[in-house]
Amino acid sequence: MKSTFAILFYIDRSKTNEDGLCVIRCRITCNGTSSSFSTQLQTSPDEWLARKGCIKATTGNSSGINLQLNSIEECLHSLYERTLREENYITAEYLKERYMQQSRPMPTLTELYQTVCKEKEDLQGRTLSKATVRAFKDSYKSFVHFLQVRDRADCMPTEVDKTLLEDYRLFMLRDLGNKESSVGNRLRHLHQVIRKALQERYVREDPFELIDIETPTYERNALTADDLQKL
Repeated sequence: MKSTFAILFYIDRSKTNEDGLCVIRCRITCNGTSSSFSTQLQTSPDEWLARKGCIKATTGNSSGINLQLNSIEECLHSLYERTLREENYITAEYLKERYMQQSRPMPTLTELYQTVCKEKEDLQGRTLSKATVRAFKDSYKSFVHFLQVRDRADCMPTEVDKTLLEDYRLFMLRDLGNKESSVGNRLRHLHQVIRKALQERYVREDPFELIDIETPTYERNALTADDLQKL
């Protein structure tokens, strides 16, 4: 069945600020369902052309605002075509979420890790023990140290792949002398961060599906005598 898609800009006349301006909103309609969001742009009701979904050309700041509205429309159309092509599934709400996600800056991996640490800390004493929260923070420090040593402090969630995860595993075993059980736990903690990235739609695939969190036998056998003494 052919997918239907439409974009409409309108103003929220029910709410005006002290200057008498209304917020311009965008409504996405897809397959009979709709979802809307604020464009963060404002205009006077007298300057708004409802049929055209833009500001009158005679208005002083019309050019800049209308260009921004055109940019939003083009971005949504492009996102719609790409999502429909790649996922073969789309709803108005899903498209809005994808657009809102795309329009805000992506945090670095360490910033996202900090967010997850804060969420764990907020659960301390309720569903998580103090020891669990402390272990998660230790895992964060370990991963930050790894990124700094590899000169990748600004690593983004989209840069996490099998190679980086395996490199981190060996770094913990060989450079930090962590036990295999500790390595597995810290990888599981990092996996929770990646799940957060998936939930927030910063990434589309889970790189952890490509590795075994438990240290593979071939890697244990590859350790030198000095490496084994550290375990």
